[in-house]
Amino acid sequence: MRQPLKCGSCKVAEMQCLLHGMFSDRFRRLTQVAASVWLLFFAVALPASAQEAESVGQVVRQQGTVTALRAMLPRSLHLGASVFPEDRIVTPLAAKVEIEFSDGTLLSVGSDTDVELSDYDPGSRKPGAFTLLLGIIRTKLSTLWTGGFEVRTRAAIASVRATDWVTEALDDGTAVFVVDGKVAVTGTAGAAVLLGPGSGTDVGVGGVPAPPKTWNSARVEDVLGRTRLP
Repeated sequence: MRQPLKCGSCKVAEMQCLLHGMFSDRFRRLTQVAASVWLLFFAVALPASAQEAESVGQVVRQQGTVTALRAMLPRSLHLGASVFPEDRIVTPLAAKVEIEFSDGTLLSVGSDTDVELSDYDPGSRKPGAFTLLLGIIRTKLSTLWTGGFEVRTRAAIASVRATDWVTEALDDGTAVFVVDGKVAVTGTAGAAVLLGPGSGTDVGVGGVPAPPKTWNSARVEDVLGRTRLP
């Protein structure tokens, strides 16, 4: 049986449908190939970018739940967990953590504390720094660190070389106590004092450090106890 003849417009419409189907299939295949290429790229690129920030230390003691913030993304810490430059270590009440760095420096973070590992690169020989936003920390700086080191707060900067000291940052000021070695404490107003073993100072926000004095045993045990882990 003969097929009915089609008009020109019908033939054009049929050809358009055929071409549309061919190009749709081709576009779909190209899209699938492109997606596969992108997935392969990210599978290779992401591990490389993750390696750009090398670990500078790890958790060696921990009590309670502790969080590290990096680029505002939180992650839970645990024994053996790595820490990285610019990490913010945050402890709630009743939580503490001790971090050992690659050069042997120890950082003990007390409860209810927020501290940032601002500049930490032992191999660079540049000054390093922790920024204590709030709370209490004890830092035992390794003798391998040669570039000088600071703990910064809103009220003061404690500058050291190879020593052991406690820094506490409160809303209205900062307290610094030296266990071993020497620490220069500079207030935001510019004045400075030099602390030796067993001495401490208090600095108000916008003020100058109080003259060094030997802390009584009760106050010493308080700050050491709040940075001590079992």
